[in-house]
Amino acid sequence: MVDQQGRIGKRVLFVGLIVLLVVTASLSAVFYHAYRHALAANPTRQQQSISTAVSSLVVTPSETPEIATIKDASKLTNSALAQKAQNGDVLLIYGKTSQIIVYRPTLKKIVDMLTIQTTPAAATGTGATTPTQPATPTAPTNNRH
Repeated sequence: MVDQQGRIGKRVLFVGLIVLLVVTASLSAVFYHAYRHALAANPTRQQQSISTAVSSLVVTPSETPEIATIKDASKLTNSALAQKAQNGDVLLIYGKTSQIIVYRPTLKKIVDMLTIQTTPAAATGTGATTPTQPATPTAPTNNRH
């Protein structure tokens, strides 16, 4: 009888360890998935990913661009930009070099390149900026910034 109780005790201990192992592995998988999702949603990482994708297609200025996503293209007031931009397109705005690159992530292509023309504040009273004629794209390179 004592021998049978010993076997039952060992069996319970074995089953308990297996259950503990399964629970630990499951929790690890859940936390790892949450960690990967949080990394992908990081705005800095998204900005770097977009900048890298665009710089693989065209030579970009050495500055870090301001990045904006077009949510409603019908609200764009600039005709040069509104002609080609669609919802979901990404604008990379390079202030120092006065350039805007319109990138379409769904196609992984540059849709348009514009030059920002800054009007003097004294002339308009606002110091407004408006995109002008499309810039001529340069040849793609494999250099990564």
